[in-house]
Amino acid sequence: DVVFTKAYFPLIGKLYTARDLGFYTNANRFYELFIRQSSISVTRVIYPAFSIVQDDRERFNKNYVKSFNMLSMIMFAGTVILIAASRPFISLALTEKWLPAVPYMQLFFLDGFFFPLLIFNQSIILSSGRSGLTLKIDILRKASILASILLIWRLGIKALILGQVASTAVALAASLFAVVKNQGVRPASLSADLSKLAVISGLCMAVNYAVVRFIPMSDWTELILKCSVLVLIFLALSRLMRVRALDDIRAFAADHIPTLSR
Repeated sequence: DVVFTKAYFPLIGKLYTARDLGFYTNANRFYELFIRQSSISVTRVIYPAFSIVQDDRERFNKNYVKSFNMLSMIMFAGTVILIAASRPFISLALTEKWLPAVPYMQLFFLDGFFFPLLIFNQSIILSSGRSGLTLKIDILRKASILASILLIWRLGIKALILGQVASTAVALAASLFAVVKNQGVRPASLSADLSKLAVISGLCMAVNYAVVRFIPMSDWTELILKCSVLVLIFLALSRLMRVRALDDIRAFAADHIPTLSR
């Protein structure tokens, strides 16, 4: 992974201008911070927990489905907020001269719908003793990224980032297939909440682009408004559409935060 990363950025630098590389690098930096690091942190907690119950398939699968759905809801909501709030955030954090990096960052954040779930599945496969399979899936993702560079680099950096996102989606599909096949997890138990969350995320983004962004306001006001209003809309729609993960998250929080259970 280190070798791939060290080779990847110099390659980008040779294909595009220094200005574009600067915007790309800053966008990627926030992607690494908000998406990759949060995903890796979750994995460090999940892996030991699933290693303990790997011999009890029924319990393993029940925990997997619940954890997958909870993670999906948290990361989908977080990704929507990151995409919507990226413009005011960049303006405040890096000043307006870096605003051209916003479209790149928003495209990078699309990976938030896929990468955390991929890392989660990789940890599940690893906990079941199939380290070779996780390596194959990782190689598939890297190969897909390299293929996208060769095929679409002439279309610009935005197309290149979309190629990376698509590569993660392909790897996620492969990891889901592996988990379903090896652990006997029912696909319907995952797709029910996942499809609802995809619709909810789309509706939240529609509200952001059709309504909120046309309201004149300061960067601070826009950042606070989007981080609060879109979260409330996401939660309200989740309740309306009966997303099971919402109840699971509330139960989990009540168990770990005593005041919520009163």
